[in-house]
Amino acid sequence: MISTILGLFFKRIFSFKTLFWKIIFESFTILLTVAIIYYASESFVLKASLENKESLSLFVFLLVGEIALVLPMSFAERLLAHFLEIRNQHFYQTLVGLKISPIRFILSRALVDAIFPFSRVVIILVFCNLFLAFNFSLFSLVAFFILQFFAIIVFAMMALITTLLYLKFNKGIGLFYTAQSFAAILSGVYFPVSIFPSYLKNISVVLPQTHILQTARLQFQGQVVPLDIYAAFFVWLLLLAGIWLTLDRTLISWLKRKALFF
Repeated sequence: MISTILGLFFKRIFSFKTLFWKIIFESFTILLTVAIIYYASESFVLKASLENKESLSLFVFLLVGEIALVLPMSFAERLLAHFLEIRNQHFYQTLVGLKISPIRFILSRALVDAIFPFSRVVIILVFCNLFLAFNFSLFSLVAFFILQFFAIIVFAMMALITTLLYLKFNKGIGLFYTAQSFAAILSGVYFPVSIFPSYLKNISVVLPQTHILQTARLQFQGQVVPLDIYAAFFVWLLLLAGIWLTLDRTLISWLKRKALFF
């Protein structure tokens, strides 16, 4: 999350016209991100523990909070960006008219864009393992990226639902980003959920972001993830998939009946 914000900040200041400079500033962003996390962990003590009452260093807590949502959130952001692009250029209508799925089109482009955030996560993990003694097993690493795969599906579903609502109401993109920002905070990216008031805990416990972060932190601790976390996560997968499929069928048929594309 910090690396994403820093990346956007530097893009505002500098114009990356070549791949070389993109790599240079991406590397600088990663280095600065790791430095912030490391010195923050050296400056403070983690007051609250995870819900399983196991100890966890502040460095690992912050590091996992940084990397666990970067890839899924970046993927969702690129989905929405490509959707708005084809929508504003009236290419969406062309794709539908040619019987080419706009969803598949923007998914394919978002997959290509995922190379940079994926590389960012990998480089952060390698750097921390080599220079900051962040030790993790191969099993933990594989389990983490399996989790990332399902997290991407969850965020992609949320983004696709947002695109369908945008087709209907011409609104919703801004609400998506606002909701994601609040969800990231409530899910415990930078501080434990256990310090929240009870009414906020009741909200955070049902958020998919919370389950992603809890699972990733347990994985890098080498601990067994409770089945209830997996169950809640897959309930979100099924729920979002159901909502998307329902909206996709009803809304697209409505648009065709209204002859908005032709």
